[in-house]
Amino acid sequence: MLSQVLDTTDYAFNWTALPVLATGIVMASLGVVVAIQERGSRVSLAFLFLTSTAALWLLGVAAMYSTPREATAWQWARIVQVGVVLIPSAILIFTLAVVQRFRRFRAWAWVSIACSVLAYLGVMLTDQFTTGVRRYSWGFYPQYGPLSVPFLVFFAASTAFSLYLYWAGYRQSPPGSSQQGRLRAFLVALGVGYVGSVDFLAAYGVPLYPFGYIPVGVFIVLSTRAIRRYHLVDITPAFAVNHILAIMADALVVLDRDGVIRVVNPAAGQLFGKPEAELVGVPIAAVDDRFLPPQHAEALLGGERSANYEVDLPAARGGLRTFGMAASLLRDATGQPAAIVCLAHDLTRRKRIEEEIRELNTELERRVDERTAQLEAANRELEAFSYSVSHDLRAPLRSISGFSQILLEDYPDKLDAEGRDALRRIQAAVQRMGRLIDALLALSRVTRSELHRQPVDLSDLVRDVAAELQAGEPGRQVALVIQPGLVVSGDRQLLRVALANLLDNAWKFSARRADARIEVGAERRDGKWCYFVRDNGIGFDMADADRVFQPFQRLHDPAEFPGTGIGLATAQRIIRRHNGQIWAEAAEGRGAAFYFTL
Repeated sequence: MLSQVLDTTDYAFNWTALPVLATGIVMASLGVVVAIQERGSRVSLAFLFLTSTAALWLLGVAAMYSTPREATAWQWARIVQVGVVLIPSAILIFTLAVVQRFRRFRAWAWVSIACSVLAYLGVMLTDQFTTGVRRYSWGFYPQYGPLSVPFLVFFAASTAFSLYLYWAGYRQSPPGSSQQGRLRAFLVALGVGYVGSVDFLAAYGVPLYPFGYIPVGVFIVLSTRAIRRYHLVDITPAFAVNHILAIMADALVVLDRDGVIRVVNPAAGQLFGKPEAELVGVPIAAVDDRFLPPQHAEALLGGERSANYEVDLPAARGGLRTFGMAASLLRDATGQPAAIVCLAHDLTRRKRIEEEIRELNTELERRVDERTAQLEAANRELEAFSYSVSHDLRAPLRSISGFSQILLEDYPDKLDAEGRDALRRIQAAVQRMGRLIDALLALSRVTRSELHRQPVDLSDLVRDVAAELQAGEPGRQVALVIQPGLVVSGDRQLLRVALANLLDNAWKFSARRADARIEVGAERRDGKWCYFVRDNGIGFDMADADRVFQPFQRLHDPAEFPGTGIGLATAQRIIRRHNGQIWAEAAEGRGAAFYFTL
């Protein structure tokens, strides 16, 4: 048989054999190229199996076209069937690899291979599968008998199931995804290749030229393009482990029970400054005994599950680098110690950053101490100034007030009306100056006093302050609305001063209203409680809203609305000391509202 098919005198040129031969050679070449480029992935190997069976079929057919002898053609017909009967199995295996369902349908793949083997046994052992060859205008072609019918059913079922797997995967993929595009490409490719089954017609006596090599060739080319475009790599545990080891930044070393290196990754090779191949099989103590100190190895082999420690190892570029080590014990199926896995994480940069942070903290503490000393000195100077204001300035004022009073009482007959009026103006000015001094001292105490936080009922404080204001002007009728239960956390004395200033402000500027109304309450704004003191007094232009909290900034005539001009500034400092905010909302002639948070 072999000598007959290799006898060159049995062959003659036939142009119909050229395209078939060329297609077979291209198919075989593409299978090999893809397998090499994809580094032997499951998809590429399944594709190599498919292209090999198809190439064997086409090369055998080309040989049949080229021989004028029926006996030689008959031998090739039997050889060709090896590729033909394996094609449905190859298509199914390739499809399962592409859709990543090989494990689920592994049994189906083996069944298809068994069916292919049975079909080929029918070819070799009987004359009922391939009954002979027939000469057509294009050359000899195999003729099929009754046993070929079950094979055709198997061929159709296997191909149809492959098409279904592509279609189901395509429908289940996210629209527009790479997975959907990949499955669509293979679905179209196999659909085109299925047209090649028309070649079976000539095997049953239909004189139709077997052009199936064209759609099958298109199928192979489209599949090659899809494989190379989507880079179908098997994500298996072994693949993942190999790639993880290759890209790990940490050095990994696996030692056996005797401390001999069995596995290293590229990072470990860089750490030790040696190729990985030179490290495997060498005791770790010979490379660097600091990597796994003997006491840690003994503890792990003695039953410890893991060991964590730090070591300083020489760097490849000189100097030492600090590594955080994590060593753990691996046991075999019987529970006995089998290996020690050591993972080294470079801590040098983190250690350097920690040292920089410590230095920054030290510097920060030094600066805080300096600023604290400066603040304490400033407070002492402020206390000295306050003492000077309260004592040194008050003495001249008392003298001015006393002597002007003596002039009014002892020399009334020597002063005319204008002189007496001037003395009264002097006394009024002295009193105003005294009040300003008191206000400045109060503002100073607010800034310097220590904050004592405790639960404070603002509603009670407001009632106390309102009672004092009413006692000062018993004839005034003011509707005072106080929301009950306004409990906050803060300094009771300071909050009372702030409320006294806010209420005094509302009391003063609502004096011209016969229906004067002052309301104190709280409301939610942006998820926070905002407390307010609202009146229906004369109000002010919101363009001046920022000025009302500045000391000595007065928006109204002091003759009409007397005051020191420091009350709202004092309230603002108290609120800020409570880490809160205070702001005003007002309109001329329609009152004002002061809101604050704590």
